[in-house]
Amino acid sequence: MVAPTRTEQKMVTGKINNLDVTVPAGTTILDAARMAGIEVPNLCYQPLMRAWGSCRICTVQILGKRGGLIESCATPLGEGMEVLTHSPEVMESRQFILQMYLIDHALDCPTCDKSGECYLQDNTYLHNVNANPYRRPKFNQSYVHFSELIDYKWDRCIMCNRCTRVCDEMIGVTAIESEFRSLEATIAPAYGEDLTETNCTHCGMCIAVCPVGALTDRHFGHHPWELDATETICGFCDVGCTLNVEANRGLVRRTTHLWERGVNHGYTCEFGRWGYEQVQHQDRLSYPVVRD
Repeated sequence: MVAPTRTEQKMVTGKINNLDVTVPAGTTILDAARMAGIEVPNLCYQPLMRAWGSCRICTVQILGKRGGLIESCATPLGEGMEVLTHSPEVMESRQFILQMYLIDHALDCPTCDKSGECYLQDNTYLHNVNANPYRRPKFNQSYVHFSELIDYKWDRCIMCNRCTRVCDEMIGVTAIESEFRSLEATIAPAYGEDLTETNCTHCGMCIAVCPVGALTDRHFGHHPWELDATETICGFCDVGCTLNVEANRGLVRRTTHLWERGVNHGYTCEFGRWGYEQVQHQDRLSYPVVRD
């Protein structure tokens, strides 16, 4: 009997910021850079989900390639490829894209629950976007109540479709979808006026992956820097999902996700997202008791 031979994985080597990087063939430039400890900013990228390439913030420059600028989240690193992640051309491109996002984006950072952990806010600061030459009167729309747990604010949304993709690809229920195009583009419950008319599992992953605070928890009203985070294991079932419990003034305010950590890789169900209320339930024992 002939022993089976092990197929060796093909590897490719390229240069990212003049650093030699060797990764399995098919690895995107963005993932290769992360493996090498090089941070490439992004808005629509999400671990374990397929590449989307819509935000253009992860643009990098390939030397010698006609055109030069490509989306790193959707382009595999090729053998001998030379990549620059922060060249003047790349930075100029990102600044322009951020200015486009900010034309209609609600600048309500002081009152936004996402302030302090907002990807758009961080990238605007990191890329020194302080004056927008493309300003115009902003559209104003009120919150849309998707459910008793979730609010949606159109003028914060950048249409990265992280929420629709996580619902479709990771949760598998497709409870929310994108509608229309251009200035009318929006996120909405699928097949109904609100999420109660869909097969939504109320896992809250759409809130967790939203990079800008367009989808928010209706019961949360704090800033992240006010909270103390503790890494723990969800106790609702035997899966043992890893998550963060964040507290303020002795009370748990929310649970958050540790991406690419634990058996769940950061993704949780509705019990992991909302189950923290049991910790401070009024009927919970506050002292040890002895059974007679």
